[in-house]
Amino acid sequence: MRSLLLPCTLVLATLVACGPVPESTSDSAVTHAQGLTSSNGLVTLEAVGTGRPYTFATAQVGTPLYIDRTYTLTGLSSRLQGGVLLQAANDDKLYTGASQVRLGLNSAATVYVAMDRRNTVLPAWLADGTWALTDEVLATNDPSASTPASSSPMKVYVKSLPAGTLNLGGGMASPAQGTNAQYVVILKFASSEPGVAARFFPNIRMQGVPVLRHLPTVDLYAGTGAPVDGIPADFFGVRFEGFVTPAFTQTYTFRTAASGGVRLWINGRLLVDDWFEHAAVEQRSGSIALAADIPASVVLEFFDAEALASVLLQWQSASQPWQSVPVSRLEAATLPLPRPLGAHCTAGAQCRSGTCSVFPVGNVTIWNEGDAVCTPEVVEGQSGVKAEYFTSEFLYNRAVVRRENFVGTFWGATAPVSGVPADRWSARWSATLTAPTTGTYTLRTSTEDGVRLWLDGALLVDNWMEAEGGQTHDVAVSLAANSAHALVMEFFEGYGNAHAQVSWSGPGIPWQTVTTALSTPPHFTCRPLGSQCRSNEDCCGSFCSVSPVGNVTIWNEGATVCSPR
Repeated sequence: MRSLLLPCTLVLATLVACGPVPESTSDSAVTHAQGLTSSNGLVTLEAVGTGRPYTFATAQVGTPLYIDRTYTLTGLSSRLQGGVLLQAANDDKLYTGASQVRLGLNSAATVYVAMDRRNTVLPAWLADGTWALTDEVLATNDPSASTPASSSPMKVYVKSLPAGTLNLGGGMASPAQGTNAQYVVILKFASSEPGVAARFFPNIRMQGVPVLRHLPTVDLYAGTGAPVDGIPADFFGVRFEGFVTPAFTQTYTFRTAASGGVRLWINGRLLVDDWFEHAAVEQRSGSIALAADIPASVVLEFFDAEALASVLLQWQSASQPWQSVPVSRLEAATLPLPRPLGAHCTAGAQCRSGTCSVFPVGNVTIWNEGDAVCTPEVVEGQSGVKAEYFTSEFLYNRAVVRRENFVGTFWGATAPVSGVPADRWSARWSATLTAPTTGTYTLRTSTEDGVRLWLDGALLVDNWMEAEGGQTHDVAVSLAANSAHALVMEFFEGYGNAHAQVSWSGPGIPWQTVTTALSTPPHFTCRPLGSQCRSNEDCCGSFCSVSPVGNVTIWNEGATVCSPR
């Protein structure tokens, strides 16, 4: 099999140290250049926020961690051994700056960050959804490691990056919490690994900090238990990524056997699209022409709701009988694969001026149905809201779009609209909310079951779980008189009675259902970050991306975030 990875390996580690002596903890940028390059020339220390003279050493058990202390590494996973250790200063502890260290990467790299176990809330730069929690081991003989609230062994997070500049913030950068938050940074340059990378998410929206495992193949059976530590037994999602190399130039049929929702892309082409909960394991398949010894990308997404959790990937061709796709034909990707059309996008996509992008920077090419203009489904500026109803609880398979007077109602045990079942359905309401007076307003969601509420793209309420008997959430917002605000509420119904409502109170307004202050939204809108949607359900600007006929390039313009589904 042709290797997709680079042959060289480098490990670079630095520890942001703990200790009793506080340090200057605030800066707006890394300002002190270092210019030190490792002996093999692969990594350059471009700058350190405090300007202290870090240096390099070999990373292995027994290597000193700092230039100003004698603490050493006492345990390292095989993936973290050998290479270059960046010896930091122990006095650079409790740093809260946005840029503690800047490194120049001369090759694609896998970056590991091992965080102090006394940290209880991660800094924003480590909790942005691009890092995944691993089961790697990194231990030190820092004296705090032997205390009841020990710092070691650390929790190790990972992220893959192309060549370029890497900036890392302080361990106590906002909103980090805990008695200490020193961290070790390890950079490992590309090395080949068989199998697939599996990222497990604590929700079916594929959001948050995932747990990463390298698996030999796509064959998961969790039963009624949790698939991995740190992930719930129900309502979790997982994304498998890698490359498969066929032995023959033939048409291959790929088959999934899954107990929950599943989507499969080969070389970016969607072969299986079955994003539904099942009462039992169901099989789905799709075919694609592949060339012998040419790797093809594989992305498989799966969610488990409340049933036994299992998913399996098999393949077949004229010369290949049915079998599980074997580890001998799979390789994990060195860098995360681009999300194919219709996949969950965990990074905040950007929308502005009629353009959308699924990545936070640069541009991306997507499939487009041509130059067909999207027809508005609800006329803008009318009194009321745009209401969308879906035949599954995951805002999938939209059945009805219409204007309604306000958000939701009490449906009891009946179906909300014709064509939608009485149980296991969902809805989205979108509107422009106009405040009559300047002041502080309280928005209240009352639902049975799950709910999410956004105002101007900010997620205010997020409880996407069944809630027998109902749930109520209040959130205060400051609004200016006659100011217009984008309001979006999503809702799902499990079993039994269903109701959904948005009410408010504020200056001169007693508690009441929000009605007269609402108007239907603009013709072309993008879903806010975290919203569940499919590309063929959203119009951004003048074009819809619904089918593979040609392509267009669209740019990230850095305004309101959205997350195409």
